[in-house]
Amino acid sequence: MLLIEEIGEFAKASREKAGMRLADDSAQQHAEHEAADILIIFLGLCNMMNINLEQAFRDKEEINKTRTWR
Repeated sequence: MLLIEEIGEFAKASREKAGMRLADDSAQQHAEHEAADILIIFLGLCNMMNINLEQAFRDKEEINKTRTWR
């Protein structure tokens, strides 16, 4: 749930950077900090699940190379 919360904060920061309207009482968000929070939490989850993220990334890239994209 923490990952989803941080993704929401990143989305809010992205809206601000894109010039989209925010509520007057919204706290200023920093996209860079929120992106780092997402990565920290995601890497921690991968560690807990014993996922070799580098290998998973490389394997998935090989699969994607064989796919037909529309």
